[in-house]
Amino acid sequence: MIIDIQNEESTQPTTASDAKPAKTSKGSPEIRGKKNLKGNSIYLVSPKFDLNKNDGMDLHAGREFAESNIPMDMIHPSTVEKTMVGKREITKYRKEYATAKADFYYDHAADGRNNSTRSKGKQMDAFRFIISCKPEELSHCQTDKEKGKFLCSLARATLQKMSGSSEINFYYDFVPHLKDGNPHVHIMMSSYTIDGQYYEFYRGKQDHGLIKLFDDVKYELEAKHPTLLQMEHEKREKNRLQIVIDKDTNTVTGEHAEIFNRLNAILNAHAGVKYSHPKIQQELADAGFEFRYTKAKSKSKFKDIQIFHKDAGDAFRSYANLPFEAKRVIENFETYQYFAKSLKIRTDVSAVVSKATALVNMYPSKNVSELNTVLYKELGVMLVPSFKKDKDTGRKYVGSWSFYLVKENVKFPVLKAGVTEPKLLTATQEEAVALHEQCEDMTHTATQAQQAKGKDRYTKRDWIEPTPFRFHPNESTQDFIARMLASRAYKQSLTSQIAMGNSLISTYNNRKMIESNGVDSLQVFQANRSSAKAAIQWYVAQGFISIEFKGTQNPAIQKLMYIEAVLHGIEIDNFKPSPELKAEAQALLDAERDKVNASNKAKIHDFIKSNGLGPVKPADGMNLRANRKLDVDVDQRPKLHSYLYGIHMGLSQSHFKHIDKLTLTNDEKKKVIEHFAITERLNAAQMADVLKRAGISLDAEEPPEATQKSQQIDPRLAGPQPVVVNPNYVPVPDKDSPRTEQTKAEPTQPVSQPILGLDQNDKTKP
Repeated sequence: MIIDIQNEESTQPTTASDAKPAKTSKGSPEIRGKKNLKGNSIYLVSPKFDLNKNDGMDLHAGREFAESNIPMDMIHPSTVEKTMVGKREITKYRKEYATAKADFYYDHAADGRNNSTRSKGKQMDAFRFIISCKPEELSHCQTDKEKGKFLCSLARATLQKMSGSSEINFYYDFVPHLKDGNPHVHIMMSSYTIDGQYYEFYRGKQDHGLIKLFDDVKYELEAKHPTLLQMEHEKREKNRLQIVIDKDTNTVTGEHAEIFNRLNAILNAHAGVKYSHPKIQQELADAGFEFRYTKAKSKSKFKDIQIFHKDAGDAFRSYANLPFEAKRVIENFETYQYFAKSLKIRTDVSAVVSKATALVNMYPSKNVSELNTVLYKELGVMLVPSFKKDKDTGRKYVGSWSFYLVKENVKFPVLKAGVTEPKLLTATQEEAVALHEQCEDMTHTATQAQQAKGKDRYTKRDWIEPTPFRFHPNESTQDFIARMLASRAYKQSLTSQIAMGNSLISTYNNRKMIESNGVDSLQVFQANRSSAKAAIQWYVAQGFISIEFKGTQNPAIQKLMYIEAVLHGIEIDNFKPSPELKAEAQALLDAERDKVNASNKAKIHDFIKSNGLGPVKPADGMNLRANRKLDVDVDQRPKLHSYLYGIHMGLSQSHFKHIDKLTLTNDEKKKVIEHFAITERLNAAQMADVLKRAGISLDAEEPPEATQKSQQIDPRLAGPQPVVVNPNYVPVPDKDSPRTEQTKAEPTQPVSQPILGLDQNDKTKP
C-alpha cells in the first residue's frame, strides 16, 4: 500500500483532451479556487478510456462505490447515468454535481477563514491525495464492490488518524478507481475541519508531518490486514537495534549487543523511583547516546522513539524491540524533556515525582485522601484520577492515577513513576470526582496566572462573546448547526449529526432522526436517546419552555423525551409520567446536581486557600455554578446548596456574586436546606446559624405575585407548543440506548401556529 501525496497521474487521450499517450503530470495536492475544485470533482466522477486499446474498458470503474459525508441532495453521477440516455444529458449532470461539490468545499473554507481567528490568511480550499494498492493486496476481495469498500476503509482510517480521534473531523470524498491494474482511491478533503479549524498540511518527515503520519497509518493497517504488503513493517524492522535477547538468561546477542548493554546499564540505574533526569541526561550524553521521537496525531503519545549512537551507524534506530522496562525509562526521559524544553519548567520535576513515589510506596495507608494530605503538605503534590467509561453500562470508573504537581502545573502517571500496585489506591466515587474537579479548577487557575505573567507556555486569546444557542428567524436546522459548529461553542447531540435542510440524519446509522417544520413543531423518527435529546435541544434552541405531544401515542419515544425534557428544563404540558419514570428522571437530575455541588465545593476550598476568610473586593467575589444546559439554567439548587456550604465554612455574603438572582421558590429552598443539613450532618441549631449568616428567612410568605407566577403559565405562552411523535417510521435504537419494541404510526401534522410578537428570551427559563 502506498499513500501518495504528490498526485502523479498518467493522462491518456480522450474525446475531451488532445493529450499525448502516457503523459505524466504532477499536480499539487492543494486545491484552490472553484475552477480547480470543480475540475478535480469532474475527473473523479467521470469515466476514462484508453483510446489506444479501444477495448471499451472504463479505467475509472469503481467510482460507483464512492463515499462522502458532504450533505447533498444530488445523487452520485454513477447512479444517475444508468437511467439517463443522452450523453449530453449525463455530461451536464456531472458538471452540475461537480459544481455543487466545489461550492461546498469553497464555502466551507471561506467560513473557516472568516470565523476562526487562527485561520486568517489561509487560502487552500481542499486537499487531495491517493492511496494505491497492488492487485494482490486486494486478493481477499471477491467482487469490485468489496474492493471499492476496502479501499474506502483505508481512506477512512487515514482521515481518522489525521483527525486524531475515532470520528473523522473533515468533509471528504472517497472515490475508488479499480480497472487500470493499479486499484486506488482518491481522497478529496476539506482544508478546514468540520468545526472550522484550519489543518496544518505540513508534509515534512519529522514531528507532525503528513509523511510521518502516513507511515504510522501504513504500519497499523499492515498489522490489521495481512494481505497488504508489509513494506512499512520491513522498513521499521531494518531500522531497529539488531539484537536478540534470550528470555530465560537475558543474554543479549547480535550486531548491536554491546551498544545495547551500555544503554541498558544506564536505563536500569534510573528505573522507577530511582529516576533522576539531570543525571540520566549527563550519563547518556557522556556515553554518546541521543534520543528523538515523532509524536503524530494519534491516541498513543509516543509512536516511535528513536536512538542514535555513532557505533550503530548514521541512522537513528527504533526502540520498538527493546525490553519493556527499557522502553518505559526512555518514555519517561522524553516526558521530562518535554517539561523542560517545551513547557520551559526550570525545576527538576523528576526529583519531586521520585519523592512522591517513595512516599506513596512506604506510606502504610493507601487511602487517597490521607495520602494527599501528606503529599500536598510535604511536596505540593496531589494524587488525581483519570476516568474510563464502561462500554456496556456507561458507568464511569477510575482507570488510573497521576501525580499533579501544583507549582509546575503538570501531571505524571504514577505507574510510570514507579508506584507499586497503584490499583491498591482507594477512594470513593464521590471523592474521585471531587478530586478530578478540584484538579481541573486548579489547572485553570494556574493557567490564568501563567498567562498573566506572560509565560511562553500559553498563548492568550481575546475573549469572545459566547454565541447564544438560539435559532435566528427563519433559519433552517442545517444553517443553525453550521453556525454553532463554526462558533466552536456547542458540541451537542443536535449539532453532532448531519443536517439537510430541516431534517437531521444520524451519523451512527445514517437514518433520519428528526424533521421540523422550521418554526414550532417536529417529528421524531427513532426511539433512542440521541434522537430524543436532539429533539429537546431543538426546542431549547427555538426558545420554548413547554411543548405538547401530538399524534399517535408511542410510549418508548415519549419516555425518552420526558427524561431529556427534565434534564434540559422543558415542560411537557400534556404528559403524565408514571411514578417510576418520574423517579428515574429526578435521579438523573439529582446526579447532575451532586456533580455541580462537588465542583462548587472544590472552588470554595481553593478560594479560601488563596484569599482566607477576610474581605475581598466585589469584583473578586465568587460566582457559583448552577446546573446549566446549553445556555439555560436548568437547576439552581446547586448554587444555593454551595452558597450555604461557603457560609458554613466561614465565608460571608460579600464573598459571593449574583446570589440575589436565585429564582427558587420557598418550597424549593426548603428542600435544598433539608438536603444540605443531611449532607453536612448539621443539627437544627447549626442550621439556624448558617441560615442567619446567609441572610435566608423562610418564615415570611412569598409575595402574591410571586406565588401566582410560580403557579400560572405566562398567558403569552398559553397556546399549544406541539411536538409530533410517532411518524410512519420504524424506531431504531442507537448503540447507547436499550433496544425497545419497534412501532409504526401515522404521522400527525402540527395544529398550532408559531407565537408572534415575543422576544426570543421570553420563551426561556430565567
